[in-house]
Amino acid sequence: MYQNISVSWVDSVAHVTFMRSEQRNALNFVFVDELKQCFRSLESKEEIKAIILKSQHPTFCSGM
Repeated sequence: MYQNISVSWVDSVAHVTFMRSEQRNALNFVFVDELKQCFRSLESKEEIKAIILKSQHPTFCSGM
């Protein structure tokens, strides 16, 4: 579904993992658009009470 992020959830907590490791999770327009889509999708799920942002790479996000 997404090319730059992975989404999963356990109970009421969603885990959004940044997966642009080769670019150190640098933001670009596609990545930002995917995050917006993801947040809109999670917002519509009443069971989700928290969102944890994390990275599969040691660099969380190198900016834009």
